Amino acid sequence: MGPARTRAQGLPVPFEALARPADPTARSSYDAGLGTERRRLGAFYTPPDVARRLTELVLAPLVTRALAATEPALALAHLTVWDPACGDGVWLCAALEILASAWAHVHQCPLALARSTVAQHSLWGTDIDPGAVDLARLALARHADPAAPPLAELADHIVCGDGLLDPAPATFACVLGNPPFLGQLKGPTAHDRARRDRLRARFGSAVNAYTDASALFLLAALDAVPDGGVVCLIQPRSLLATRDAAPVRAATLARAVLTGLWLGGRDVFDAQVDVIAPVLTRTALGTGDPDHPADVPRWRGRGLEWMEPADARGIAQRPTWASLGAEPSDLPAIHCQGSRPLAWCCTATADFRDQYYGLRGCLVEDAAVPANVRDRFPPLVTVGLIDLARCRWGERATRVHGQVWQAPRVDRDRVEAHTKLGPWLAQRLVPKILLATQTRVLEPWVDAAGVAVPSVPCLTIVPRDPAALWQVAAALASPVLTALAVRDFGGTALSSRAIKLAAAHVQALPAPSDGSAWHDGTAALQAAQQAEDDTDRLRALTEMGRAMTASYGIQGDSAATLLAWWWQRQSVVPRRS
Repeated sequence: MGPARTRAQGLPVPFEALARPADPTARSSYDAGLGTERRRLGAFYTPPDVARRLTELVLAPLVTRALAATEPALALAHLTVWDPACGDGVWLCAALEILASAWAHVHQCPLALARSTVAQHSLWGTDIDPGAVDLARLALARHADPAAPPLAELADHIVCGDGLLDPAPATFACVLGNPPFLGQLKGPTAHDRARRDRLRARFGSAVNAYTDASALFLLAALDAVPDGGVVCLIQPRSLLATRDAAPVRAATLARAVLTGLWLGGRDVFDAQVDVIAPVLTRTALGTGDPDHPADVPRWRGRGLEWMEPADARGIAQRPTWASLGAEPSDLPAIHCQGSRPLAWCCTATADFRDQYYGLRGCLVEDAAVPANVRDRFPPLVTVGLIDLARCRWGERATRVHGQVWQAPRVDRDRVEAHTKLGPWLAQRLVPKILLATQTRVLEPWVDAAGVAVPSVPCLTIVPRDPAALWQVAAALASPVLTALAVRDFGGTALSSRAIKLAAAHVQALPAPSDGSAWHDGTAALQAAQQAEDDTDRLRALTEMGRAMTASYGIQGDSAATLLAWWWQRQSVVPRRS
């Protein structure tokens, strides 16, 4: 990523000086100064071992192909590399070692000569920070020949520029690196209006209000390689699944195939961002290419440990790439028989900050409300109070507006008299299903009496036929829909193993196809919610899980595997019946 810098005698500080100190006192000073600047620029250097391993992973097949060509010297000369946000040059130095070894072998020349040749002719870098450009030139020159002065020719190849908006300096066989992570929710890293307009002029609909700049580097990189060219850029894991990255995912698969995926985790950078790196091969046919691999190779961690490949069949038609990042134990194979989407039988609605903050000053504790007027003080239900088929309001404390509440109620009269939320509140006080988000399984709770007020980010699901309230809830509670939600939306929540669904995602989930099993599952869910104790509730949920799995056409060993996975995600052991 483009680095922050200070100057000492005209040179950037060494890479090691930018690391976050371990001492708490020194760390506080760091965060107030250089650390703040690094966050503003999205500037966290790639550890050399990570850059070296990923570069070898990407370049080794290209080098092997060049060496097997009819004219290997010519093929190797065309194997050029660009880092569009080169920072300290660590990626270019890693590429130098790999290409120089091949060059020395083909030309039967000393490795020092091969390094110098490759540095001058095969490696290119761009960075928006002049200090980073100085540092990259110096690093690459020293790697090429530690005893020689900096190569003057590098001034033409390692340049100051904007890797997103300036034209690529050439066409390259490979683009790799670690572009800045610049989320658009916070002011310090957000684009100004003029820059956003320029980005939209170049990348079109792939740019929305919250598109992280790092994702756009993928498109810029794919523009800089020909068919067969390879791109590998480190990205935040959010690229796989968030709504704001969806246009970039679609644009990427329109021009490339995914041929590998590195899951780096949170331990690579000081910033503690969960990172990945897709390996993309440019093709004019995109995912329509008949040779698109069904299984995508994967690696994890700093050591690039081999993982089980991910199933990428139909990935272009899925709403996210979340399944590609799932551990094998996190996602069972599932082939269900759904009928119509749930939108056929229900509506789903999400509330936002206006509703959340609009209730400020309108909450009271249950203990302060006289019994004879409680119908004007409906309970406020937060996601933390919802378990599968159980609402813990009054049993479990919750936090709203920065305050802990034992049993919060909404003063309806005050809402209607002092806010604009009266109509919204009336719309929510109907029979409905409340669905928690940020959970490991889908957790619906049926508010059959229509007496609870949902607190953001609860989703409100209302059946089109009021008599179908419990049937819709049973579908949402099924292990099948949890598996589908994990496949397509796992990792979109605060926890990498949790699920965060938008209202539209809920409506797109399939309804069951077997009406008889659906009926049995509905009765079991109703029994679970009405159970007097958790033992009876778990017994009923076990029956519900079996019936609802069957309602989607899943039987035998597949059903048993799915049910075991579903219980494991809940960290609950069902009672044997």
